[in-house]
Amino acid sequence: MKIEVYNLNRILANTEKCGKNGEVQNLISVRDSYSGEETIAKQEALDRRISRYGINALVINFDDIDPYRFNHGMEHPFIRAKFEDGTHQPIFFNEDIARNIVSWVRNIWDNDHNATIKIHCWAGRSRSQAIAYWLNMYFNLILERNLTDYIENNARNVHEKIHFNCEVLRVFTSTFG
Repeated sequence: MKIEVYNLNRILANTEKCGKNGEVQNLISVRDSYSGEETIAKQEALDRRISRYGINALVINFDDIDPYRFNHGMEHPFIRAKFEDGTHQPIFFNEDIARNIVSWVRNIWDNDHNATIKIHCWAGRSRSQAIAYWLNMYFNLILERNLTDYIENNARNVHEKIHFNCEVLRVFTSTFG
């Protein structure tokens, strides 16, 4: 199994370019609980492509937020501003989301060890990278290849900066050991 990571703009370009050829077959789409109009429009365009091209997609919603940092006023001001008016509450990564991801990926794994799964979030460097890294470890994909392959297959698809969402890694690890 191969796991690739993208940001929202790159997965949109990739699904438009490759969707007709069936190259995007499995997609984990990570979305924020609250987005601006531009992001919503892009997500709707992606949803149309998922439907049009028959992409096997798992759409999950959670914010790029650590609950401890958020609840203690330590989260980045940009993130906090989205929730300051109290009309929206953040969705934190949790065990149910982790189990849902693993169950979905295990189904693909059981049917095709050579499948490719593309994962995207807004920036492609925190939530999606953490999910990809953990899945690579869980399914022993890094050890089957090597760390250079992991970096080459994942980091090349995103910005030069990678910042794993530590809460995602913590929840996956506490849920699955």
